Amino acid sequence: MMENRKLLVLLVLLLIGSVTMAEKYQSLSTSRIKTIVVDTKDQTALFAAEELASYWKQMTDQSLEIKKGKVKRNGNHSIQLQLLKKSAGIKWDGYRLKVDENGITISATMGRGLLYGVYDFLERQGCAFFYPDPAQEIVPEIKQVNLCNELINPRVEWRGIALYGVRDDQIEITGRVIDWMAKQRYNYVLLSQDRPAGAAGLAQEVFFTGKTEKVLLPELLKRDFIINMGEHNTHCYLDKDKLFKEHPEWFAEINGKRTKGQICYSNKAAMKYYSAKLIEWLEDKPWVDIVGTWPLDGGGYCSCKECQDPETVVNAINTLAEDIKKVHPEKIVEYLSYKDATFVVPQKPLSSNVNILYCPDLGVRTQLEKDWIKAAAHAEGVCKFEYYMADHWRARGMVWLRPDDAIEKANYLAVNGFRGAASLYLGLQTWWRGSFNYYFFGRTLWDDKVDTKSLLKNYCDIYYGNYADKVYSIFEKILYYVQEGGYFDTTSRDRKSVIERCKKLQQRSGEVYKEVEMLRNGISDEIINKRVQHIAFYLENMILQSTYVVNSTDENFKELISFAKLHTEQQDGASIQDQYLNWRMGWMPKNIATKKDKPMAEFHLRTSSENIFKFHVGQYVKGSGKWKITIDAGLQKCKLITADLLEDGRVVGKSVIGYDNALISLSNFFDMGKYEVRIKVLGPEGAKLKVFMKKEK
Repeated sequence: MMENRKLLVLLVLLLIGSVTMAEKYQSLSTSRIKTIVVDTKDQTALFAAEELASYWKQMTDQSLEIKKGKVKRNGNHSIQLQLLKKSAGIKWDGYRLKVDENGITISATMGRGLLYGVYDFLERQGCAFFYPDPAQEIVPEIKQVNLCNELINPRVEWRGIALYGVRDDQIEITGRVIDWMAKQRYNYVLLSQDRPAGAAGLAQEVFFTGKTEKVLLPELLKRDFIINMGEHNTHCYLDKDKLFKEHPEWFAEINGKRTKGQICYSNKAAMKYYSAKLIEWLEDKPWVDIVGTWPLDGGGYCSCKECQDPETVVNAINTLAEDIKKVHPEKIVEYLSYKDATFVVPQKPLSSNVNILYCPDLGVRTQLEKDWIKAAAHAEGVCKFEYYMADHWRARGMVWLRPDDAIEKANYLAVNGFRGAASLYLGLQTWWRGSFNYYFFGRTLWDDKVDTKSLLKNYCDIYYGNYADKVYSIFEKILYYVQEGGYFDTTSRDRKSVIERCKKLQQRSGEVYKEVEMLRNGISDEIINKRVQHIAFYLENMILQSTYVVNSTDENFKELISFAKLHTEQQDGASIQDQYLNWRMGWMPKNIATKKDKPMAEFHLRTSSENIFKFHVGQYVKGSGKWKITIDAGLQKCKLITADLLEDGRVVGKSVIGYDNALISLSNFFDMGKYEVRIKVLGPEGAKLKVFMKKEK
């Protein structure tokens, strides 16, 4: 009996010992960690230590002291952040994460690599940063840290987002987005020096200066972002109003006449002036890593004899880059390959400091991509501009949840030799939609084993807790049932196809919306209920927008704008900015097919002298071509004096005027332009005028 007891005690002791050994070799107790040691003065490494200490306190209720310098690891039980001069295996801003029985070590060759290692470590403990909203973060309580020893490298060097809508009144939300970008391990941000809105309201304004720069720049610097100051900003260096009077030859010739628009890129004096101003602007901006040289948006390139060479623009920017390199050799000069005049790959070698921002402008030009990547191999590489993941401009307000598309795009970049990506985030108010897609995009830029199903399932498990399976089922219905067929242009001239798609969206969105609301009614957890409510908001917006496209009534439009305004004011990420949506869709209030006998517009002459009228034609002008404008006042004679086609307020069409008609030609169509016709008419006061518009073959 005694022997049996001894044997039992021995077995218990062995069992306890085995458990202790298992714990020792599988996990590390958080109670053992007392300090964070940073062996560098790098500001991003120090910020990484502060972030880790902050979240550690939330997870464990333990405060960690941050020490600077080096501490021996043997039995130290600290968290070490090591900035190495070089390390075998670590690439770009990758990092090594090691957790053993003695403590935690995160090592990298760049400060932001340490920061990304910290965020990865936190996610492995159960933290989640899906959205740029502190209220959406998930921070669990922990007592153990699992052991690991892993090397993590990104697949793509520049992982970027173009932040549009960065204004003084958007500083708070922009700061949240910057913080979230770093947590998602994005390292590149494209900002604008200046681009004032061409429309009413603030929908288009994007700039980074003054108060915006003062508040947000420190946030970017301590996270060590690659900062690209680009966008369509040549007007910032060439004052068109002033210089056009003195040097009209510096500006583009259109239809034989110099215009106050694009630069004449073949004019050496204009380009020298441009490069001098750009060099001067860079003098006090050491934080600018990449400087953009984008032409103005919307085409309108010079057609003078000297500019007929298709390599004119790229060769001019190449020379400008050489000028900048002499004074600022550390700066990268960005060339925008965006329109036909800028797509041509030069025969001459690119300057070593030139990076190509390739923007396909919705077209697919696979061979052109390959040619640019080859041409930039000995320069600063090619970065691809991306639309749709968070851009309600291109999608006319329909920013869809498309994790499969985001994963596919990231894989494409990684395997085809692109240095990076810059995805258009317009506007920041749509953070719930955009950041959902960016979560999948960002993960794939780091991990080649990502697939939609498993990552979506993981997202649901973390974010929706006990309701994960039901929410996952709803997401599958949204992605593959409601959104069947993918993106489409609601302004397409193929009205039959558009109406059919939108009717299907109406019906299917309504079905899934009801299912979401039923689920919400059974969720007592307030936090989870609000998370599910965002899905309902998403579907509600889709119902409202598809209804407007199908019916095209003013009442439909008011409902859509009211919904957008409510969520814009709440900044809950659920909808499109109302000012933008009003501008982008509001100028096409009757999104229906043209009837041959139906006038384009009707007016009453206000005076017997010249009358000027303006009307929207966005639903008819869908590409370059010719249109015949005809006026009819019945028995009362009216004479057409002028007829202009406007794109965002500037004349872009060439007109030939008859007595009561005009032929307008458009050679450079801009798919994002707001097209209007402005006519000047002479006739008797009170005459009722009908205006017809017909596309010429």
